[in-house]
Amino acid sequence: FSFIFVYVMWQYYLMFAYTIDQPIICIPPEAFYGKAKALWSISSCIVYMAVVLIYSAVWIILKRKKDFKSMSTIFRSLFIIMVVVVLGWMFTMGGVMIASLVFHLEGMRHCF
Repeated sequence: FSFIFVYVMWQYYLMFAYTIDQPIICIPPEAFYGKAKALWSISSCIVYMAVVLIYSAVWIILKRKKDFKSMSTIFRSLFIIMVVVVLGWMFTMGGVMIASLVFHLEGMRHCF
């Protein structure tokens, strides 16, 4: 529980410590600016990698148990949830990168 609290407080700190008055795209990563956006991305990546590692470890442990068949349905559901969350994060970050490039290049059109 304390890890979740620390993580949430870290997110609030990043959001308010690096804020600027500028319109944003309505997606969570765009609430952060400059260094805060990079730190948010890194911390999110660490959390998602930890989730994948934990699910993998649980799967290996359950696979070795004799009653794995009874747990497989539950674990399959949890695995699907994990895949959807991780892929959602990857698509969000990819969208942010593409949008940032497009808007950055649009703003620099006068340079070309």
